[in-house]
Formats: sequence, structure tokens, C-alpha cells
Amino acid sequence: VQKLEIEWNERAKADRHFKALNHPINFNPGIIKGGDWASSVPAWCDVDCRIAVLPGWSIADHQKEILACVAAASRNHRFLANNPP
Repeated sequence: VQKLEIEWNERAKADRHFKALNHPINFNPGIIKGGDWASSVPAWCDVDCRIAVLPGWSIADHQKEILACVAAASRNHRFLANNPP
């Protein structure tokens, strides 16, 4: 996801309102919750994120990019490849 954030910040350089800003796009995984009790490996995890998009950008299109990014990353992970997010 960090690579996607970098890519979106590169795209922002073409925006007339945001091109002067060094880093207008932020992905913030603000809340992470998981597991049922402290002595086990969590069987579940919820992540709430705040993700910036610029005015005029399609929320639906950017949501698809995020989902594709997570899916691609999970395919290369030993556990997540068999247990996709």
C-alpha cells in the first residue's frame, strides 16, 4: 500500500490545486483490532483506514485500486495467499 500512496502523490503533482504540496495524499491505518483473547494468534483482524483522494478523483475507481493492491500483496504472502483478506 505504501507504493500506491507514492503513486497517488505522483498523480497529485498534475492537479492545479495540490501540485505545490509535497505529500497531499495520506493512507492512515488508524484503527487495528484483532483476536478474541490475549493468549491466542488472532483468527480475525479489522483495519479502519483514512485514505485521502483529491477532489474530482473517482472514489469508486480509487477504491478498486486499493482492493487490487491488497489482493496483489496477499497473493505473495505465505498465510494470506490461502486466507485472503
